Amino acid sequence: MADNLAQNLSLRTYDSIDGGYEDISPRGGAQISAAPPPHYISRIMHFEELNCQFGHEWDDLEKKAVEPNCFYSRWAMAASLPHFDITKKIRFFTLWLYENADPEDAKLCALVPIEPMYQYGKYPIIHWQNWLHHNIFAGSPLVLEDATEAFWEAILKKFDRQMGLSLFLHINLMQSNGPLARALRAVSSRKGRHTAMVWQESRAMLIKGQTPENYYENVVRSKKRKELRRQANRLKELGECKFIRCDINDPLLVQNWIDDFLKIESAGWKGANGSALNTHPDSLAFFHDIIIKAAFEGKAELLSLTLKGEPIAMLVNLFSGEGCFSFKTTYDEQYYKYSPGVLLQIENLLLLNRDNFQWCDSCAVEGHPMIDSLWSDKRSMGRFSIAIGGPIKQAIFSLLRRVEDYKSGKAAPRFDIINQA
Repeated sequence: MADNLAQNLSLRTYDSIDGGYEDISPRGGAQISAAPPPHYISRIMHFEELNCQFGHEWDDLEKKAVEPNCFYSRWAMAASLPHFDITKKIRFFTLWLYENADPEDAKLCALVPIEPMYQYGKYPIIHWQNWLHHNIFAGSPLVLEDATEAFWEAILKKFDRQMGLSLFLHINLMQSNGPLARALRAVSSRKGRHTAMVWQESRAMLIKGQTPENYYENVVRSKKRKELRRQANRLKELGECKFIRCDINDPLLVQNWIDDFLKIESAGWKGANGSALNTHPDSLAFFHDIIIKAAFEGKAELLSLTLKGEPIAMLVNLFSGEGCFSFKTTYDEQYYKYSPGVLLQIENLLLLNRDNFQWCDSCAVEGHPMIDSLWSDKRSMGRFSIAIGGPIKQAIFSLLRRVEDYKSGKAAPRFDIINQA
């Protein structure tokens, strides 16, 4: 009786994109065993509902996600949406696990913000993608380890049935060789779904396994270390130098840190070319909000290198689960010949001593000369295009991919699943 009730609870389905439920649990006529398979229900939700009613569940998912991503945390979305989703078009695809007949026991096991797009390059092609803006540096959905394949099955089933004329789903800035990509490969291959990784880059990454001192000596050449010691000594000749970690529990100190960061950044090359945070009101407000919220949640580390009490290099790390994201950094270009930014990054190697830490994503572009000289590991990020809809749509998607490959001179995409079931 309880098993049948649990099944009935998972059969609520609506055609509307907003608030719709859909069961993606296994079907079949087999007799129900004493331990029935878990039931998953997908639902598309607004931020306000998720944040107000399921904030604790969201926080718990972020801590346990198989691919940690601070940018899709509740506090980061609360900082992003007011400034980059003015038209309120962003929705959240969520996946819930019902392990028994009580709907109150539903467990949030996957979440990703999504948005509709009406242009693909120069073509008016409707599609959907995970939501990003130019200050989000990772797009991996938040998914529990034991729900990776269920997540892909659920979101693709939802998009197959309810997304109208949309031709494909884009997942941007997801780890290209991580557990989510492997699960996507498995589901695509099993279902005969057209899926392609259409872009990829590798950026510097710091992985735990050595002491900060050993890591520095093993990665940085002795000649470079000698030069950095010389620069550090010359900088000390100008006055007292200190590495300072801001007390994130003091709102006034956090606000002063933000103000100093923005002042230094705007005085440098980013201010000159119009890319500094304070030249764009939305970016400025977002930066302020995400630092304040991350500090309040205990998810931020604010570092400074000071000379005679004034900061000359600054950086912020954001934490999620056992992962870390080196979000923003800046330095005073008056002191460029002393490499203050590099000296601060060397101090940042103390991340390797942290508990509950395994890696840090540099959030830097591929081949960045400064961070690549200090961090030896790489994190490969990709953009995935996934066909949605019935056979005709999937055939159109496959044709589009082949035309793109032909025009770009590629024989085939790096990762292409086109098996037919």
